[in-house]
Amino acid sequence: MQGHIGEDVGKVRSQPEISPEIAPDEASGVLEEEHDDQHAEEGSTEERIPRHVHPGSSSENPHVESSERREGRMSDIATAVKLVKAVEDDAKAVAGSLVGLFSSLQSALSEVTGSSVDHMKCHSEAAGLLQDASIDAAAKGQRFINACLRLNEEMKSVGNLAAQLKALRQVVDQFEYHASRSLPRL
Repeated sequence: MQGHIGEDVGKVRSQPEISPEIAPDEASGVLEEEHDDQHAEEGSTEERIPRHVHPGSSSENPHVESSERREGRMSDIATAVKLVKAVEDDAKAVAGSLVGLFSSLQSALSEVTGSSVDHMKCHSEAAGLLQDASIDAAAKGQRFINACLRLNEEMKSVGNLAAQLKALRQVVDQFEYHASRSLPRL
């Protein structure tokens, strides 16, 4: 749309000025000749005439035609300016919405980051406590294993002592047996 308006403004500026000394019939002839020279590539004469003669305007008074054209062009320009202003206002509203969206996104990301940091601290503390507990449990387990090994060594010597006691008991039993047979009963 902007390109179309620019073309229309360029056409208005490129129209020749009609001096008051030229008669109205001569002016329209000059206008048509210059227009034909300038815009020969734009189409046939029938297509070009509506551009210069508006419905209801007299072709005998080019000043009226020119002012009507200018008013129409100014109206088009005013409409275009209003449209551009509306687009600009919409763009500002969209920019404001984007600023709000990015602001809320930033605060949400900040909260998530804070929660993640807190979670990592909690995890680190829990891992540290678990590591301390596992080291303590491993030390206690090692002490228990060492105690079991010492008890096993002591039980080996007790086993030898038990074997000796068993042999001694057999000797005592034999002694009693022989003594009870040899000695008279009381």
